[in-house]
Amino acid sequence: MTALLEVEALFATADGQLKGAPRDPDLVLSMRCNLARVLDLTDERFHRELGTTRHELVSLSPSRFILNAQGRETPTQVLGAACSFSGRISALKVPSAAHSSGYCLDIFPDSLLVGERVHIMDESGRINAQIDGLIPIPVIARTRSS
Repeated sequence: MTALLEVEALFATADGQLKGAPRDPDLVLSMRCNLARVLDLTDERFHRELGTTRHELVSLSPSRFILNAQGRETPTQVLGAACSFSGRISALKVPSAAHSSGYCLDIFPDSLLVGERVHIMDESGRINAQIDGLIPIPVIARTRSS
């Protein structure tokens, strides 16, 4: 349901009823994800350390469309880019702005380690697609105690 609310294929009426929105159809796929390095931003203990708040993570203001048209980014776009470019995070688990009890998983395909995988589930066999991590798993340097 979170995915449908996020893409505005569903919306809540003033009395809390869910309604379908008349629009072009979206492709909805189920995926199996094997990810080792997910930063969980639904856990508010990380917000202060990252300089953000739950409100900022789900806020629709400032509008990303307006800021992007002005050549600027929203605070959440800046945070997402920093996480992606760090090379230490494979995905962000973020609270959904459209569904208060839901979350979204923002995957950084170029940051996946060897062994991490995102696979489209399709029992019919018509869609056979997956993304496999290519980044070697870092070797943690060990020092000898003297």
